Amino acid sequence: MNFITDWWTGMNILQQSFALVAIPATVMLFLQTIMLLLGIGGSHDTDSHTDGHFGDSHDDFADNIHLGDDADFADDLSIDHPEHIDHAHHDAGLRLFTVRGIIAFFSVGGWLGVVLGETTLHTSLVILISLLGGLISLIVTALILKWSLKLQDSGNIDIRGALGKTAQVYIPIPANGKSFGKVTFVLQDRYVEYSAITQHSETLKTDSLVKITGIINQSTLIVKPIAEDTSAV
Repeated sequence: MNFITDWWTGMNILQQSFALVAIPATVMLFLQTIMLLLGIGGSHDTDSHTDGHFGDSHDDFADNIHLGDDADFADDLSIDHPEHIDHAHHDAGLRLFTVRGIIAFFSVGGWLGVVLGETTLHTSLVILISLLGGLISLIVTALILKWSLKLQDSGNIDIRGALGKTAQVYIPIPANGKSFGKVTFVLQDRYVEYSAITQHSETLKTDSLVKITGIINQSTLIVKPIAEDTSAV
């Protein structure tokens, strides 16, 4: 404890200010990394949905494509036009302002401020460099996430195992089934991304948690907000 006290009192006001930002951000970044490695957040499996009633062939899968609590909703969708789904599937873009990206921004920027605050650089220059460092980390985090999602080999993943799982909204999902968004979760020990649609009356925002309640096709899911699913029980 004496070491921590000496370290803290040995810093100037500028360094302490940056440390107050960097320390909690670093702790959150560490916890998020551990949770991602452990697959927490996508571990709510419901094995009863994959109990052998489905065949291994593509035809068997097609016969059982509308699965889960929202099967009726899937029947009402215009899924005879796959170009709409393909557009949503490929329009992932580069999501900068995710929770992980923002935490990385404050963590890297904060520690840069702590280190540079001890130099003879002017305060404004220290702040500018710290902001630039945080921005670079924000971009790098987004690129790493996009790259990791591209490594996903969906051909070896059985999407039926997604039923009942908890996912995180990656690209906002418009209300009332108007269009498609994106969700990410852990499936078969892989961090995966799928297009998603909802019949909820409000848009599901980025980073909100949802439950996967149905399947439209190999790349598109039906989801509902966790709060709605809980209140219905």
